[in-house]
Amino acid sequence: MPLVFLSFVLAGALSSEQAGALRGPAAAAPLRTPQVARIAGRVVEDGTNAPLSGVTVTAIAMQRGPVVSPPTGPPPQTITAEDGRYMFDGLAPGRYRIDAQKAGFASPLADPSAFRTFEVAAGQILDGVNFSLPKSAVIAGQILDPSSGEPLANAMVMAMRRLGAVGAPVLYSPQGLPRLMPAGQSAQTNDLGEFRIFGLPPGEYFVASSPRLTGAKTSAASGTAPVMTFYPGTTDALAAQPVIIAAGQVATGIVFRILSAQTYQVSGTVVDAQGAPVAGATVMLRNDPRTSGFGPMPAASSGRSDARGHFVIGGVTPGSYMAMASVPVATRSQGGSTPGVDAFATRILRPVIDPNSSFTVTDANVGGVQVVVQLPQ
Repeated sequence: MPLVFLSFVLAGALSSEQAGALRGPAAAAPLRTPQVARIAGRVVEDGTNAPLSGVTVTAIAMQRGPVVSPPTGPPPQTITAEDGRYMFDGLAPGRYRIDAQKAGFASPLADPSAFRTFEVAAGQILDGVNFSLPKSAVIAGQILDPSSGEPLANAMVMAMRRLGAVGAPVLYSPQGLPRLMPAGQSAQTNDLGEFRIFGLPPGEYFVASSPRLTGAKTSAASGTAPVMTFYPGTTDALAAQPVIIAAGQVATGIVFRILSAQTYQVSGTVVDAQGAPVAGATVMLRNDPRTSGFGPMPAASSGRSDARGHFVIGGVTPGSYMAMASVPVATRSQGGSTPGVDAFATRILRPVIDPNSSFTVTDANVGGVQVVVQLPQ
């Protein structure tokens, strides 16, 4: 007991500087944490305004800049309470899209014409980000082989919507085609050629099917290949028959045969900003949304540049395309977890959009396509 009392007295007699030294790092001033943001709102059922509990809400960060790095972790998620309320507390400042997922309901991100982006600054509280989820609808049917008419397995099927704000005039391409964009998740046909696209909000859709991309196509430019075909069996978007579905409806009987077309060869070069060839780049041919009448679509064909930066892609069907290249770059990070060992990460560089990378395939091979990528200094 006397020893305890003596220790107390001695500590009390120390100067403030000496006492701080004895207390050590635990007594240091707390570190300032960067200001964060908050997004909150409510999720209800469309039509009834009843609160929806148990909805998985995700804050998806919208990245900016020319470099896309792999995410460091999953995006923030939360679950709505009994009153349908949700809140993200501690978000990094930036731009976000909010997704809300619940079985039997259509996600806000399933309708490209209704995409909304929210931006929050450091320390900002953004409340009232509310969502009204409709009962999801389904489109089901079967895809047939272009030559035999038998069920076609492993075909990709998409439900597409006209691109434009709800209630606004339909957007058209310079060729007079309505601009269409995939809505919801695409489906793949099973061994019976059957497909089922679910989770769709009510509305008007154009169902399209195309063969699944199997990788690089560097074969000679000859033969035929299946092409994107719209229900009830046409490559012309203006001749496509719309499928109209109500909330909660299951539309069945969407059966059609994929069509074929002559294929050609596309060749060109991948270069950096100084015009030097870039080897090992993955080149992808995507539809050109400015002239094709479609919004961004999955890659139609792909290939890889050689040591001279040259690439050749065969099996390309007629259409308007844009060549884009991605380049994996190994970067060294500081402070690896193992002493003396450098840690490396791979970044995928976005290409610089170059007018020369846009072209149209009609009835002949296309050469001289140039794709520019911005390499790190």
